[in-house]
Amino acid sequence: IKIDYNSKNAKTFILNTGSIDGIVPYGNGKYLISDWQGSTHLIAEGKEKIKLTDTTSEEVNAADIDFMSEGKVLLIPTFFANTVAAYKVKIK
Repeated sequence: IKIDYNSKNAKTFILNTGSIDGIVPYGNGKYLISDWQGSTHLIAEGKEKIKLTDTTSEEVNAADIDFMSEGKVLLIPTFFANTVAAYKVKIK
């Protein structure tokens, strides 16, 4: 949902996000989201979500994520693999 800070009005912002575990702004109204199963997506209002990574078949679960806007680097720590994966994100 999206909540207007001044009016306190809430509205549906993005549908079909799945079971979000992490969410960070990408910029220009876009967000990066992760789910515990191991997928990360790019989402935006009125757009279909775009899968960026998926480690579910390897059973590598994604934890909360971080995004370094300078350099466009997505950081995905894992639960049981005890690693942090770094991806350069290039979106047109």
